[in-house]
Amino acid sequence: MFFLILNTTICILILLIINYILTKKKLLIDSPEFSHHKYKHKKIIPLSGGLFFIISYFIFSFIYNLDNKIILFLIPLLFVGIFADTKKDFSPKLRLVLQLIFIVIFIYFYKVKISSIDLNFFDNFLKNDFFNFFFVTFCLITVLNGHNFMDGLNGLVIGNLLLILAGIYLISHYNGISIESELSQKLIIATTTCFIFFIFNLFGKCFLGDNGVYIFSLFISLMVISFIESSNNLVSPLIAATFLWYPAYENLFSILRRLKRKQTISKPDNLHLHILFKNYIIIKLGKKLNYNFVNSISGFLIILFLLPNLILSIIWFNSSYKLLYLIIFQIIIYMIIYAKLIKFKK
Repeated sequence: MFFLILNTTICILILLIINYILTKKKLLIDSPEFSHHKYKHKKIIPLSGGLFFIISYFIFSFIYNLDNKIILFLIPLLFVGIFADTKKDFSPKLRLVLQLIFIVIFIYFYKVKISSIDLNFFDNFLKNDFFNFFFVTFCLITVLNGHNFMDGLNGLVIGNLLLILAGIYLISHYNGISIESELSQKLIIATTTCFIFFIFNLFGKCFLGDNGVYIFSLFISLMVISFIESSNNLVSPLIAATFLWYPAYENLFSILRRLKRKQTISKPDNLHLHILFKNYIIIKLGKKLNYNFVNSISGFLIILFLLPNLILSIIWFNSSYKLLYLIIFQIIIYMIIYAKLIKFKK
């Protein structure tokens, strides 16, 4: 309990200080005059997600004697996110190239691997180091940019990541699956930072920004891989897909949708599920509710939509075929809801 209170207090203080400095100096902010964010507001709001996580992890690494070299690999990606947040004309293609470069470097030095997805024909390919390297890179870059597409509703991205961390904890805790001490400490740190930022973000006090999305998404995706790889085959590899299906599918579906419409893939649009859902809520309740509140409640409702997926993932954590059916079911539900919201928009 003491360490929980300590961690929470440290995180709150760090976030308050960062938000104050960024707002006071008007650095890395989402202002009404020049808004990178997808949500209308009248205040100067700091894009503090990445800085908050990096500084928090650096401090906690000394408290808990953790490997802080990971920060050295995350900082370049942080700067890519900061450039994306501050430079309106920052090329999406250059951004993707830089993401790939730094993620590839990270995977190489940390020797990140996915040994199995519990499908024999595909697992044979994963035995090839080059293919494995390519597959890990593809997964991380897809999820990272999927989370970036999801960003725009208060609490949505960070809430989704918080559910993933809760899933890791509940699966390991209630099924007697031991995890390495360092991974356990990272889980505690990531959960605390996510929860504190979730509260601030939900009330519109700060945004993740691209810099925050990149750092939180990559770090927690790596935690999911580490958890599965260290479980001694007690956890199905497909648990990663059930945890991360939404950002991954949001990314791939958005690309296919734009190709079908003969649009530039990198060109943003307002046809993501969460935006359509928010607009639906605005039309139905917008006259009765504050716009900022609609933004937050829309993000919170989507998190509640994802909650059954988390619960079933925890129950079926070691059954690959059930998890596969769950993923398919979730995608079908996504498409049904999406079709209804598109029809409503028209």
